[in-house]
Amino acid sequence: MKTCYYCGSEANNKEHLPPKQLFKGFRVDSLTVYSCEKHNNKKSFDDEAIVKSMLIALEKHGIVKNEDIKFSLDVIKLHHSQVKNKISENTLYKQNDIDYNFIVLSPDVKLDDWIKKLSAGLIWYKTK
Repeated sequence: MKTCYYCGSEANNKEHLPPKQLFKGFRVDSLTVYSCEKHNNKKSFDDEAIVKSMLIALEKHGIVKNEDIKFSLDVIKLHHSQVKNKISENTLYKQNDIDYNFIVLSPDVKLDDWIKKLSAGLIWYKTK
C-alpha cells in the first residue's frame, strides 16, 4: 500500500518536490512522494500563492533581470486571478511620492506549515 509522506494514510496522489509551481512554464524533472488527497490539494494552493507572491515581489522592486524569471512572471500572470484572494499588496511607507509596497499572504496560507510539508517530503524521499 502507498502511504502519504506526511500523515501515513493511504495515498493515491504524488506530490512534487520541489513544487511544480516553482518551475511554472519550464519542463523540469522533480522528485515525487506519495500524498493523500488532503495534503496534496491543500499544499498545491499554498504552493501557487507562495511562489507567485515571491515572483510578484521581485517584479515590483525591479529586481528581475534574468530572462528565465521574466518568462516565469509572464506565465504566472496568466493565472494570477486563481490566487488573488490569497495575495495582497500593502504600502510599507511612502517617500517622494513613491509607494514602497510589500506582498502579504492571506492568513490561511500557512508558510510555516508549507515549509514543514516540503521538508517532510524531502526527508521521506531520501529515507523512504
